[in-house]
Amino acid sequence: MPGGLLISIPANALSDEECLHYAALEPSAAAELTRRLTAQTIDPCAEQDELQESMRRIESEADELSGLQDRAKDACMRNFGRRKTFAPLTLAICRSGSTI
Repeated sequence: MPGGLLISIPANALSDEECLHYAALEPSAAAELTRRLTAQTIDPCAEQDELQESMRRIESEADELSGLQDRAKDACMRNFGRRKTFAPLTLAICRSGSTI
């Protein structure tokens, strides 16, 4: 297939973001990225700022999920820890973080 195996549109039709994404996977996208950087049509600092913002958002979401997981474990321990019949198995599941 002309122009590479992964993308079916010309590399020069890719957005800057797509070009950055596909450059590691597709030779024509890597060549287009090189051309744009050489021609200074892509601002590497702006791309870095966007990536840093994405990282901050992902880290924030991970912290939120960790807090939710901690609260779920606490609730599991409170609710199932009082039961006598299946308490050892339930507590083991709660401690491991697994779901039933």
